[in-house]
Amino acid sequence: MSTLTKANAIKKVSKRTDLKQYQVKRAINALLYEIKVALFTGDRVEFRGFGTWEVKLAKARMGRNPSNASCGAVPIPPRPSLRFKLSKDLKSAVRANTSVLPS
Repeated sequence: MSTLTKANAIKKVSKRTDLKQYQVKRAINALLYEIKVALFTGDRVEFRGFGTWEVKLAKARMGRNPSNASCGAVPIPPRPSLRFKLSKDLKSAVRANTSVLPS
C-alpha cells in the first residue's frame, strides 16, 4: 500500500490536466487554505460524492491515569475534534472494494 502525498498529488493532477505543476500546487494550496478557514470558523466542508468534514466539541469527562492510581479522577475539559464522514457512494465502493472512478 502506498501513500498519496501532496507532492505526488500535484504531479498526478498536473499530468491529468496538462497544467504546470506550479499551477496545480497553487490551486491545491488555495483549496486547503479555504478548507482550514471553513473548519476554523465552525463551518462544515462538504464534497459531494467524497465526504464531509466538521469540527465537533468532545464532551467534558472524568479520566484517570492508570499508571498512577493514587491520583484519582482528573477532569478532562471539552475540546474540539475533527470528524470526517465518507459519502454513501464512496463508503459502499470502499466496502465492496470496487472502483469509484469514471470509466
